[in-house]
Amino acid sequence: MPDPPEYSYAADSILSAFSTICRSRRYEQSIPLSLDQQAINVYAEHNDLPVAAHIFNDCIFALDNLFLEECHKKISTKSKGK
Repeated sequence: MPDPPEYSYAADSILSAFSTICRSRRYEQSIPLSLDQQAINVYAEHNDLPVAAHIFNDCIFALDNLFLEECHKKISTKSKGK
């Protein structure tokens, strides 16, 4: 088994921020929509960012894209099973 990755404060903070920002996610007919910039800005106004704002935004949007891809896979799998 490989060694676990070294702890990263920045990565931990970004993942925690993503979890918090996701609470503002909107849904349309039970389908998750992309996070909007406003939700990220609200978080950034009230919390210290571990990296520059543009890097933080890129990370949050990349994590959101991964989340949405996984949701769309699950939705398409369910619809094929019907």
